[in-house]
Amino acid sequence: MNQHKQDYLLKTAVNKLPEAQKKLYQYVVELENELAEAAETADQFMNLLVKHSPHGQAAITFNMTFQEVYEEMENIERCLALELQNMKNHAKWLHLMERDRFNKTFLFLC
Repeated sequence: MNQHKQDYLLKTAVNKLPEAQKKLYQYVVELENELAEAAETADQFMNLLVKHSPHGQAAITFNMTFQEVYEEMENIERCLALELQNMKNHAKWLHLMERDRFNKTFLFLC
């Protein structure tokens, strides 16, 4: 499955999360993505994670302890992994072409 399709399924799975989990997950992932974009190497990314601690910032923002954020993020990621696997097992991708005018792929979740 290509990255575009995986990203679509992940976005769909995240949108199914309860609102509090969705906000926490999106907050942490957005901070991590910003750090990843700023880093030039994997080592630099790890240093930025330690320095800026997205989980620590989330703990302050969401009035939680660092441990609570860490455990909730692990729980969310487990739920997302299960949901993604379920979606992949039930997804039907159809590639439709009509006289070379357009070339589209459609997803049907059964």
